[in-house]
Amino acid sequence: MPSRRFILSVFAGLLFATSAWAQDGNKVEEMLTRASKLVNGGSIESGTKLYKEVLALRPDNVDALFSLVQISDAVQDFYGVVFYGKAYLVVAFDDVDRPDIERKIERAKDRLQFPGKLKIQIYPEDAEILVNGLALGKGTLELPLKPQENYIVESSYKDHVPFKVEVNLRQSEEKLITKRLEKITFFGELQIKLVPTQTGVEVFIDSASAGVDVASQRLSEGRHLVCLRKAGFDRWWRYVDVPRNDKFQLEAQLFESPEN
Repeated sequence: MPSRRFILSVFAGLLFATSAWAQDGNKVEEMLTRASKLVNGGSIESGTKLYKEVLALRPDNVDALFSLVQISDAVQDFYGVVFYGKAYLVVAFDDVDRPDIERKIERAKDRLQFPGKLKIQIYPEDAEILVNGLALGKGTLELPLKPQENYIVESSYKDHVPFKVEVNLRQSEEKLITKRLEKITFFGELQIKLVPTQTGVEVFIDSASAGVDVASQRLSEGRHLVCLRKAGFDRWWRYVDVPRNDKFQLEAQLFESPEN
């Protein structure tokens, strides 16, 4: 894992991360350094704002998340501790500070008074869940929310339609959001060429008739069974894999039936 250097803040015993490792190049590194100097100089609000600007550029920046947890804990913003702490745990897989952040999260939860309680269940279970732009988990998430404050909940998964909803809870209100993401159907084109050219050939795709003398057919991406039938000829069939947003060219030759 990347090295991290710490500086002493105005809060007794509070440390802030200002790693030279920056995921968005020099700009993010400079922003992290300026934010730390601001906080260390007593400009807590300005420093916090700058850390949040880093997250707007790189939502998975470990240093910004770590620092915001520490600031939130110091100013007793327990919702901030839980929110940024959960985001930190998602991206800081092997960070040495994980146990400390986990303890801070549990301590902050105990100090919340009448929070809104949001539970999210998304399918597929590997779908990422974001709240206000930060990834907080996958599939299932339970999160205390600050009452009367707007939160944007989003979820996405490869080849599925993204989901987005705004949530605002009252004190002690509980809400369950359950969503099965809709799978996106992609299409390709099947082109059929008979060698030698023939007419009167009925085309079946996945056991359903597509018509007679079909030269091309728009089909969903993936495997399909193609069958060609013509009176007096042997039935011809084959599985084909139709590519996404592309064409599959199929050549077929029909042979007269020995019974004729």
